[in-house]
Amino acid sequence: MAGINKIQSAKNRMQGVMHPIFKVLGFMLLLPLLAQAGNHKYITDTTGLGILSGDTLTITDPQFSLFANDSIFYKSIFGRVFLEVVERDGTQMDSSWEFMANLIVSYRDTSGQLYSNIPISLSINYNDEETTRYLRKDVFEMLGAYDISVIVTGVSDTSLLSQVRVGIELFSDNYYVFNANSQVSFLTEQWIYAYNELNINWAPVFGAEMYDLEWAWVDDYEKDGTSLNLNNLKGSFKNNASRVKISGTSYQLPVIYDRGYIYYRVRPVGVEANNFAQPVQGKWKGSTNNDPFLLSIYQYKTKIDTGHDVSLNWRRTSIYAEYGFRNDEVRYFDGLLMNRQNVVSNATDKLASASEVIYDYQGRPAVNTSPVPVGNRIVFHENLNKNQSGSSYSAFDFDRNVNYGNSSFSPMNNTSGASKYYSPSNSSQQAHDGFIPDAEGYPFTATQYTADNSGRASSIGNIGAKFQPGSGHETIIFYVKPLQEELDRLFGNEVGFANHYSKTIVKDPNGVSSITYTNQAGKTVATAISGVTPSNLHSLGITPDTLKANVMNNNHWNTNGNQANSYQ
Repeated sequence: MAGINKIQSAKNRMQGVMHPIFKVLGFMLLLPLLAQAGNHKYITDTTGLGILSGDTLTITDPQFSLFANDSIFYKSIFGRVFLEVVERDGTQMDSSWEFMANLIVSYRDTSGQLYSNIPISLSINYNDEETTRYLRKDVFEMLGAYDISVIVTGVSDTSLLSQVRVGIELFSDNYYVFNANSQVSFLTEQWIYAYNELNINWAPVFGAEMYDLEWAWVDDYEKDGTSLNLNNLKGSFKNNASRVKISGTSYQLPVIYDRGYIYYRVRPVGVEANNFAQPVQGKWKGSTNNDPFLLSIYQYKTKIDTGHDVSLNWRRTSIYAEYGFRNDEVRYFDGLLMNRQNVVSNATDKLASASEVIYDYQGRPAVNTSPVPVGNRIVFHENLNKNQSGSSYSAFDFDRNVNYGNSSFSPMNNTSGASKYYSPSNSSQQAHDGFIPDAEGYPFTATQYTADNSGRASSIGNIGAKFQPGSGHETIIFYVKPLQEELDRLFGNEVGFANHYSKTIVKDPNGVSSITYTNQAGKTVATAISGVTPSNLHSLGITPDTLKANVMNNNHWNTNGNQANSYQ
């Protein structure tokens, strides 16, 4: 039959009328166009009537000229010719169909070998039923290919051209050849006062995949508190220096130090051509022949004239992740070195949040407030959380009752701090901020302690008025001695004496009690759950047995004075 071809796919086999066509010219999309080392993907494709436009579809790695000049080397490179279903929003597709394209492929690999006129056929199908699988994409892969051309010689059904796409994908992972003697050409610094950070910038280095930035700090205090002469200050990168490995050419250092100097250095890092996992370090910019060295002759340093919150006791902790991402936290302490306030900043978002610990009159942590946004800088916030009178929230607002176990926690003032943020008084109601719950003056967890000077918690209230101590939805903790009979029931008569064990009962806000038995070494020997089955859960179907025990064994008859008829 004239004008009819039969083609065979690598995955399916189908026969049909093939419309003879010429070469294909597709719309070419090459991303990215910049010559950068790393992972790249380039795509050139054609859709719809473009398949019949009569020219060749081609793609070439734009960085191959660098490879030919020994400026880069490939970790991997390969290409794919593909045929796929194009699913467009708002376009009704036929419920079920099959499509096949006959192609001629030519390509050249990185060794210079040319592979010409390779006939291939790709086939796909479509089904709009949710439970039916269909072949959305068919590909022909060429390892090592950097220059590819495709000619479409036939398709099975021209009525489906608007629903299919033919194209070429090129994937390359390459690295620049790196010189181990490379060094950044300059270093500059800039204070960012809004965030209390020092921005370090440096020039990019050809072939560098990463950069090492290293810095350290030294104070300049004389014995009498005055400043040391710079000629008497020495620096060293061997001990107590911090280092990050980043891909960019700038980094913001947190300037949370006492008075003194910050000094720093930078070096580029490439990769080994024959071992991509092996880094190759360049030379330090700012390196000296001696270590330690005099800061007076070291170029890359900056002076901190005023230390961070010099009137307070504080400790900074920075947690680092890959590529220099970090969280900074500063804890502020009072004169007894008791933690009073924590301020945490996310270095990426430049947002700081603060929380407080408020102690009772015995020095025990009784109130822990929820974090609240406090701007862009890490600083101590005086009077962050206030009581109803406008003063700082303190033990006076919950620890005034002689019978401490029955004391109540007063609500916080919603004009500032956490109580304002977790309330309708929050001025920010945009996006997700509009869904912040109302704590009703209780944006904190509250802890009450037993009155036996043991420091053990008797009840714990959670955030919100409905979960505070005394609300009926707090966590209550009981510390008791187990009965000899219940231990014998659990372990037999070889368990030993009951006074060698302790029993802790924790009743959660839902009224379910968790029971823990521990021995004298503090090790848990048994656990249990007790309580009425909640209405939304199924019962275990176990009928509890009755355990009879004499609970008066530990009581002694009191014959003193008028208390002759009482027990103690």
